[in-house]
Amino acid sequence: MQQWRSWFDKTSLLPTSGGIKRRPVWGVLLVAMVLASACHETLHVSPVPSAPVRYTCDPAIVNLAMEQGAPQTGLDSPGGYVRCCDRKYMGPNDAWGTGGLLIVQSFTPNAFYAYDLACPYCYAATTNSPSRLHQLEMAKDGVTAQCPVCESEFGAIFWGSTAPTKGPANQSNYPLRQYRATLVGDKVTVSN
Repeated sequence: MQQWRSWFDKTSLLPTSGGIKRRPVWGVLLVAMVLASACHETLHVSPVPSAPVRYTCDPAIVNLAMEQGAPQTGLDSPGGYVRCCDRKYMGPNDAWGTGGLLIVQSFTPNAFYAYDLACPYCYAATTNSPSRLHQLEMAKDGVTAQCPVCESEFGAIFWGSTAPTKGPANQSNYPLRQYRATLVGDKVTVSN
């Protein structure tokens, strides 16, 4: 330990009023770490509760439970997505979270992400109202999820980001609720 301390004392040069003098680096590193952490803005935890999620689907088959996305149809190609939001098509062993599921295939083949369809801003802003489950829709660009009510946007969902990119959810730092999506054989399984 003394060898490392001696090396840092000899190699750390910092300016002082009397010129450059040797100073231990540890203090400078501590100040830099504190400043870096103070400047980093973090997302809040999603206000959408982590409700049970169990769903398995074949990416090559779009069934009645899925509202397929354009420009790609279904999950069988990078950039494809489906919305599972009409609970009358939900199987007896399925669970789709709080507001339904948005499942996307990343632009990287065979990488999948799943999110709750409930808008986190609307859910937090109207906690005592049954209308708080405003479901996200896909924008015309096919890559941005947006709330039709508050107009919050989530533009990096195909890269696994839950962060809002526009609207009141961005101003409030309310991220999407994300679930685990894995490719097992030829099936995509979504769970929490």
